[in-house]
Amino acid sequence: MTKERKPVAIPVYQRVEDIPVREVTVAEGNLDKTVVPLYLFSDTGVVDPVAVIDKLRAELSNRCWWLMPEWRDKGLPKEQLSVSSDRLKIEVFNFGTRLDDQEVEDFKAMASIYSQLRGEMEYTTILISDARSKNDYTGEALNGQGYPDARMIKIDPHAREKKPHRVYEVSNFLGTLIHEGAHPYVSGEHDVRILNSWTDEFGWHMSSNALLTPGGFPQSQFVDEPDRTISDYAKFNPGEDFCESVVAAIFAPERLDLGRFNFLDRELGVTGVQMGNNDGIGVVRRSGNKIILPRLSEVAYYVKIMKPIRMAQP
Repeated sequence: MTKERKPVAIPVYQRVEDIPVREVTVAEGNLDKTVVPLYLFSDTGVVDPVAVIDKLRAELSNRCWWLMPEWRDKGLPKEQLSVSSDRLKIEVFNFGTRLDDQEVEDFKAMASIYSQLRGEMEYTTILISDARSKNDYTGEALNGQGYPDARMIKIDPHAREKKPHRVYEVSNFLGTLIHEGAHPYVSGEHDVRILNSWTDEFGWHMSSNALLTPGGFPQSQFVDEPDRTISDYAKFNPGEDFCESVVAAIFAPERLDLGRFNFLDRELGVTGVQMGNNDGIGVVRRSGNKIILPRLSEVAYYVKIMKPIRMAQP
């Protein structure tokens, strides 16, 4: 007698239409960061319920990577890596070639480093793409990119090339992970104070005479003492200056401008980071039907109605 095998469940992407939603009040929404605020314009103060749900679904598709067509169209990830310490957990979904042993170690190093820094690493989802894209600043192949609304990092194939990172002789892959992980410290929605302090302390200013970067992106921020930055990439804006400096402060502090190092030590505690000990970092690797795709069990939202601004007629 043979035992009948149960059919294997294949992971399936959640559809935005299938996510249960409920409306809450504005006051409730202000108490809970997971609530989605929806801003709609109306002359009468009344909005179409269908328009509300359409806007909510569009907002969710901008916040949740598994609802984005650009990722869903790739099919299922080739593998998933869950990297965790006692302070954070990073979920990696790889759509490219299988991660090698050193890349897995680099993810463990990333988790170890950000577990030791002050504050919270906010981009805890990392997607590894199978497609190359262009860096808007340099015009060259992109290493990585942050998605603030989705709180995630995209890593491009170029970052996985076996070469040094532009800041120091650390691998391009690990340097990219540390650089991209630092962006939330100076993103507008996270901590304007740190970005403003960095901008003021190191002489960044706005200019009405924007210049086009080699990649065709308009650059309107410039630094007074460009020679004090750690790399050419750090010269594009104060956010990139900060993230490049974090990489240097971790891997090559002697090469970093002393003022920048002291700032990062004051804000993040970079001198307390100990390198090379990843023993406390756990890794779970999954592939095929073992992959666990994220899902939303419910979404709460509130509606804020605003009157359209009318331009005065001459």
